[in-house]
Amino acid sequence: MPLIRAFLTKGNMLGKFGVIRFFRRPISYSFLSTLVGIYFGTILNAPIINEFIKVTKGTDSFSYALIVSIPILLSSVFVIVFQLFAFPLINKLIFIPLIITSASCVYATLHYGVIWDIGMIENTIETDPSEALGFLSFGSISFVIMLGIFPSIFIALKKTGFRATLLKEISERIITIVIAVFVGFLVVKINYKEIAAVGRNHSYMDKMVTPTHVYGTYKYLKKYVFSDPIEYRELGDDAKIIPNHSNKPNLIFVVLGETARSQNIQYNGYSRNTNPYTEKYGLVSFSSVESCGTATAHSVPCMFSNLSRQSYKKEIANSQSNVLDIIQKSGYQLLWKENDGGDKGVAKHIPFVELARNRSEFCDGSYCYDEALITDVDKNIQDMESPNKLLAFHIIGSHGTTYYKRYPKSMSVFEPACERQDIEQCTDQEIVNVYDNTIVYTDFILSQLIEKLKKYQEKYNVSLIYVSDHGESLGENGLYLHGAPYAFAPEYQTQVPWFVWLPEETATAFNIDMDCLKASKDTDISHDYFFHSLLSLARVSTQELNPKLNIFNACLGAQK
Repeated sequence: MPLIRAFLTKGNMLGKFGVIRFFRRPISYSFLSTLVGIYFGTILNAPIINEFIKVTKGTDSFSYALIVSIPILLSSVFVIVFQLFAFPLINKLIFIPLIITSASCVYATLHYGVIWDIGMIENTIETDPSEALGFLSFGSISFVIMLGIFPSIFIALKKTGFRATLLKEISERIITIVIAVFVGFLVVKINYKEIAAVGRNHSYMDKMVTPTHVYGTYKYLKKYVFSDPIEYRELGDDAKIIPNHSNKPNLIFVVLGETARSQNIQYNGYSRNTNPYTEKYGLVSFSSVESCGTATAHSVPCMFSNLSRQSYKKEIANSQSNVLDIIQKSGYQLLWKENDGGDKGVAKHIPFVELARNRSEFCDGSYCYDEALITDVDKNIQDMESPNKLLAFHIIGSHGTTYYKRYPKSMSVFEPACERQDIEQCTDQEIVNVYDNTIVYTDFILSQLIEKLKKYQEKYNVSLIYVSDHGESLGENGLYLHGAPYAFAPEYQTQVPWFVWLPEETATAFNIDMDCLKASKDTDISHDYFFHSLLSLARVSTQELNPKLNIFNACLGAQK
């Protein structure tokens, strides 16, 4: 104890003041704001500084003087802005949570290429807690402690106050702002041409400035929490089931995929056999499908609505009937089975079953393999009283970062696989291997569901449709996971698989020309087609169905 006391009070680490005296010696609110501004302009904006280096290196614009000028310019701006918070209580109450959340966002941007716009904020808020835990690793926790917690402790403990006189206080603030304005103006004047060129050619970079997550959160709250509710609009009140040639009722399985990308599907030209289980069933794989969004929270309500990607607004989609509602109105009985953290509001009017993560051999308490969705399917079908039935399966599919937890170890095909949460520490090949294993396992799930349907062929017209919500980046160009702003997102995040399985008997009953459907597999389509195509597959007649957005329309016979 005497040694510790001596270190704290007389230790040479902080000179003659010692640690305790250092924190007790006050600094002005303005000076603290200046320190925080410089910290944001340099350390916490490493992502945009790195990106600036990346996009200018090898060009005529690149120079070390230019690169050094970026943190100086950012620091000048933050010093000016943060002077607004140079008051008692306000500064610490704002700076501490701002620094901690910013450190978390910086880690995600540096390691996964995440851009914190309103879409990513929405995706983060609506992420299942067990999925969110998958992003925690020694590296991420250490990063936030070093860049977020430690600076916050300093701010919390450091004594602050006003200058001795009002004149000194005002003078310090004026001088600080004048210097910051002068430095910022000087940097812009010297480097305007280069900075403006980078801004024009790489407009996404403004979204990389920390703390833009605050603005994204503000926009999310304003748009979805504090906005006036929209009056609910009923669609498809005229819906009815069209009789078919077999006079049998219909049994449809809708499988909503998670994070599967088209580029890793064997049917779509991928070199690896990632579809070994379904290749014998003759399903149709559409090879050019564009997703509505790059995150589940956006894509799912969009694709189940009658809104196009360009016209989609979440608040409108949530305030009107979706395709499941209309199918239910026609006389179908529906069931939604959930294994991916939520239906995003699309199943709020139909029976809903979420897997209990501690009651199945396929669950570990936190996650369930998608096989858990299949175990009681027969009972689900038997319990549904209406003759026409639709079961929707929301699988966890290929959700990262813990790809290796999406399939049993016994079903690992491609080795070595990345078996850790901080995937950026794995090799590119290990990441591709573990991701491809999730695609193979999804293919296995689809094969099991098809086998289930085949058991009911004598009694029902059976069919299966599978579509993924969005794709995934696996490290290409430094990007990982998904959720990039759509305008800048790579095709890895926006091109998704879409499968249709129709046995010959069902195709005949529905008067669908399967040769025609297979011939159309390379047609450019999108999630905009899902609403209308599912209505068509369910043989539902309604004025809401747009034939131009129906993948089956061109292949239907004379009797529709």
